[in-house]
Amino acid sequence: MWHPALDLIGKRAGWRVLALTKSNCGPASLTYYQWQLKRAYTECDDWQDWRMETIRQEKAEIVVLAGFFDGGNQGPGKDTTPQVWRDALAKTIRALPEGTKSFVLGAIPSRSASPAECVASNTTDLTRCAVPAAEALPDQSGWSGAAGLTGQTYVDVDPWFCTDTCPAVIAGQLVYSGRFHIAGGYAEYLSGSIEEIMSPALAARK
Repeated sequence: MWHPALDLIGKRAGWRVLALTKSNCGPASLTYYQWQLKRAYTECDDWQDWRMETIRQEKAEIVVLAGFFDGGNQGPGKDTTPQVWRDALAKTIRALPEGTKSFVLGAIPSRSASPAECVASNTTDLTRCAVPAAEALPDQSGWSGAAGLTGQTYVDVDPWFCTDTCPAVIAGQLVYSGRFHIAGGYAEYLSGSIEEIMSPALAARK
């Protein structure tokens, strides 16, 4: 979901951007659970091996880590705490090629219902589609903690989505695509903010 932003940054800065993604398979080095199939997501294990080998082969200089963490990533009876998530993310970062610069993007605010559907039903009063920040903002300690443990950069995305409330439309842009992803247009809107944070690494490796 962040690819539209990163693609624009790459074009502006003259970098090639390679997206390595798999549905329900996050950046943290864990054995994930496939809830629909009710079993360990072994395909994700294979994908994670392929991901790291691809990063090594491509000699990636900058890696951006993003994904979804809800405490249930490992399945029934396995509580994926922020500390577990932190350590598994740190494991991923430490496995990257020496000298690779990492940026850890925090999780986006969660929504209990589709913001787009709310906007469609409340076009004259979008305040009805905003939710309190206290209810929507996730625990970011796993993300920030992994960056802290490895000396890499944590990107706090919270201010891009919420103040006291988390609106469904910001600067005329629909923020969400479904409940769990940001819309491509809003990702592009945020590209300048992300590029500003990444600028030292982008400039140093030209």
